[in-house]
Amino acid sequence: MEKKRLPVITPQLETAAPSYTPAASSPFAVLVIAKSDRIRLFSFPRTIVGAIQEMIQSLWPRGIQKVQEFSDSHEFKLCGRPWGSNVDEETLATRLLSRILAMLHSHGWVLDITTDISKRMDTRDALLFRHKQLIPESCEWTSINFNGSDQLLIIDAPSDLIQAFTEGLSLITKNHKPYKLQDVYELRLSPGQWGTFPDDPIPMQSWKLALRLTELLASHGFRVYGSIHQKCSASSFEASTWHCFRRRGWVSGAPVS
Repeated sequence: MEKKRLPVITPQLETAAPSYTPAASSPFAVLVIAKSDRIRLFSFPRTIVGAIQEMIQSLWPRGIQKVQEFSDSHEFKLCGRPWGSNVDEETLATRLLSRILAMLHSHGWVLDITTDISKRMDTRDALLFRHKQLIPESCEWTSINFNGSDQLLIIDAPSDLIQAFTEGLSLITKNHKPYKLQDVYELRLSPGQWGTFPDDPIPMQSWKLALRLTELLASHGFRVYGSIHQKCSASSFEASTWHCFRRRGWVSGAPVS
């Protein structure tokens, strides 16, 4: 299906524009993951809003259904359900969010906190950013999805990290292979790695796995930039998604920044 092209939001303010707090007076801005198909932006400069719109058009195969102002925010309603329970769409949405994080980071918008204080069922995490005058170093980005009861998907990872995962998790891996989507690698783990059994009152296995993954990431210069609840599902099995980065040009033995 051909993507619907929408006009890019330009820096000019429209007559009915909401009262944003200009980025020049506030170093903070918010990105909200809402419902199963929406991204809302508050207090970002219009140039950043336009860049995110272009990024969605480029990276989300089904395109944007609607752009509107929503309660003092810019809202993008995407076609399909990027935050839904379909694994392929969820994986592409993870890549989209990772690229947005990378773009914001390269423009000095650094993730400060992820939180959800709305107490609404249709809202995922809100990502609060702080703008820094000193632009951070260029970084490489990868993401990790925890799906179902046994599937680990590693998205846009370099080959050295994939090898570290397959070797470091070999004792709990049933099989591993490239996933059907480009630059995505799949590990199928032995059951119960994130404590999804009903009779598992203290899912310590999942925290042991998290610790091991953190160690493997750090051994190759990566750290978790944000652990984000971006999936819209009634299932209690849904976990956060890890978005990770390392300084470009990192070499073994160098500090993990």
